[in-house]
Amino acid sequence: MRRAGKSKPRERVLPPADITKLWNALALMETMTGEHMARAEKGRMLSPATRSIIRLLLLTGQRRSEVVEARKSELQLDGLEPVWMIPGERTKNGLLHRLPLCPMAADEFRRSVKAAPQKSAFVFPSADDPMRATVTPMAITRAMARLVAELKITKVSPHDLRRTVGTEMARLGIPLHVRSLVLNHSPQSRGITEAVYNRYAYDKEKREALTVWEGELAKLIMAE
Repeated sequence: MRRAGKSKPRERVLPPADITKLWNALALMETMTGEHMARAEKGRMLSPATRSIIRLLLLTGQRRSEVVEARKSELQLDGLEPVWMIPGERTKNGLLHRLPLCPMAADEFRRSVKAAPQKSAFVFPSADDPMRATVTPMAITRAMARLVAELKITKVSPHDLRRTVGTEMARLGIPLHVRSLVLNHSPQSRGITEAVYNRYAYDKEKREALTVWEGELAKLIMAE
C-alpha cells in the first residue's frame, strides 16, 4: 500500500531560550550528587559521556554517530589550532572530514579523552565493553528525550541540534558554502566543480565560522 501523503522533513530548530536551558541543565549536572538525585532530580541525571556528547553536538553541528563513535586517534588536540579528522568510513558522504575545533569544543574533547580508559581507542567507550564498543547513538537520543521532557522543552532530537547549528550560522551571516563544509554535506550538493576539482580543505573558513558560532553560544550561556 502507498503511504498517504508525503513525509515532511523535520524542521525543529531550538530558539535561544531553549539552547540556554539545555546547556545550563547539563552544566548543573556537573555538581549534582546522589543526594540531589534522590531528592528530585533523578530523571535529569545523565552520564558525563552523554553530557559531553550533547554539548559537542551543539558546538560542532556534526552527526550523532560521528560524535558518539569518535576515536582518540582522530583528534589532534595539541597546538594552537586543534582539529578533528573524521575518516571517510565514518562520514555519510564517504569523504575525510577535517573539522577545526574551537576552544570550547577542544576542551570538551580533552576532558572526555582524559576520562576514558587509557587503553580504549574510543573517546566515548561503552561502560560494558570499553575496548570494543562505544556508547550507542540511540542511547543519546533516549537521554535527550528524557532531559527535554524534564525541562519542558518541545521534543528535540540530536539531529535537531545539528539543524540548529546550521540555522544559527546562517543567521550570523556565515556563507552557504562554508556552512555546508562545516556540516560536511554531500559534495554533489555543492556542485560538480566543487565535488571533482576542488580539494582545498577550507580549514581557515571553517574555523572562522565555528568561532563565530561558539562565541554566540557563549553569549547565550552567559546571559542566563
